[in-house]
Amino acid sequence: MLPNAINNRTQIVGEFSLTNNQTRAFLWDRISGVRDLGVLGISNNGDSFSSAYGINNKSQVVGTSTTNIGTSGFIWSDSVITDLQSLINPSSGWVIQDAWAINDNGYIVGNGVFNGLERAFLLAPSKNFLVRGSRVLLR
Repeated sequence: MLPNAINNRTQIVGEFSLTNNQTRAFLWDRISGVRDLGVLGISNNGDSFSSAYGINNKSQVVGTSTTNIGTSGFIWSDSVITDLQSLINPSSGWVIQDAWAINDNGYIVGNGVFNGLERAFLLAPSKNFLVRGSRVLLR
């Protein structure tokens, strides 16, 4: 088990290894113990990985998920893992690869590719942020 972040509620996120050398993002707390946060999508060849890097005091977790389809940043909230790419405008030119941290207001920082160049990003919540299908402002 590799812990990566802790919030003020002593919830810890990170990654753990499965028996097949794959990793999964986890959330640990004193009540529930370790929870596997899963991966985005299904891998055709069985190779799938995820890592959790940040957690806020609302128990929202961000990280990275990789399958044979590709790598994408995610947010896990209320037991649902969501691809951050699905929350931005498809014509923005961005490919979200990693999400590193989230604050209590829902702002997410990470890195991705913008028009072919690797860049850092700040995702700012929209009015309906984290409602499935809602959009966020990418800065």
